[in-house]
Amino acid sequence: MSIATPSEVKPHRVTEPPPFERITLLLQGGGALGSYQAGVYQALAEANLQPEWVAGISIGAVNAALSGRPRRTTSFTTER
Repeated sequence: MSIATPSEVKPHRVTEPPPFERITLLLQGGGALGSYQAGVYQALAEANLQPEWVAGISIGAVNAALSGRPRRTTSFTTER
């Protein structure tokens, strides 16, 4: 058995909506786990699955807030 390398893996694109009322992404807390959550969100986007609701706990809440913001460049800091 061999493991596919990232260059061999092709994203699966969804052509019709799934049979669910809505798609919700719930992100858990846990410090370092937060670094993987961006990849999950990216994989959903590549599959043409856009969650209607995004929620999270701890670092998941931070990532949920960042994923739900408008796609323009913004800053969380203010200049003095």
